[in-house]
Amino acid sequence: MNTNISLSRIILLLKRDISENYKYILAISLTVLSVFTIFQTIDALSDSRPELATQQNNMYFSEMLIAGIFVAGMAFRDFRTKEKTMSYLTLPAQTIEKFISNWLYSGVIFMIIFTVLFGIFNLLNIFIVEYLTDYDISFFNPFTEDFVNFLKAYIPIHAVFLAGAAWFKRIPLFFTSFAIFIISLAIFFFVLAIGYMIFDNGTLAYTSTDKIISVEILKNFATYAIPPLFWFVAFLKIKEKEV
Repeated sequence: MNTNISLSRIILLLKRDISENYKYILAISLTVLSVFTIFQTIDALSDSRPELATQQNNMYFSEMLIAGIFVAGMAFRDFRTKEKTMSYLTLPAQTIEKFISNWLYSGVIFMIIFTVLFGIFNLLNIFIVEYLTDYDISFFNPFTEDFVNFLKAYIPIHAVFLAGAAWFKRIPLFFTSFAIFIISLAIFFFVLAIGYMIFDNGTLAYTSTDKIISVEILKNFATYAIPPLFWFVAFLKIKEKEV
């Protein structure tokens, strides 16, 4: 088989992955949207200041993040059983092509589908609230600077759960979340221990400038280092299964 990356093979893989996972994407998206829309509508009808109903973009980002975690956490669904794993690994495609296909459908394709569905639910919510009240609610607009900031947080989170889906055979969403919790806890206690060793009484005597620099370093690490790191982890796991 040709070892070069083939766009036609990626497209064929993407069609396969979408056909096998679109019902799951729709189910997750519709469930999240329905629950939030119900609470959003109730809040708007019962509150003199319908903040949830007017902050459409914030709702869009929050709901997409929740649904996106579920979709990314259940990628590589063929790895859940031995039979499907063997069938998937024998597909005539490169490892990187299989990774790209899963990345595209659980990331880019999902975001497009979710945005369209959110727009429909948003119109429904606006119609109900404006029909029953005198509120004037504007349609959401995702194409703002806030969307860029959202992507800076969403892409690393998606990368982590995508890697978890490739790494864990059983209930990857749970084990990925549990691993994140344990690692975060370990980092917290490690930093706390360093603080006690360096500073008196464990007080981190940072200046405001130090705090700003530290936060910026962490933000840049999360934005630019975590995604490629965990993409590479997912790629290696697929490669390991093939071997």
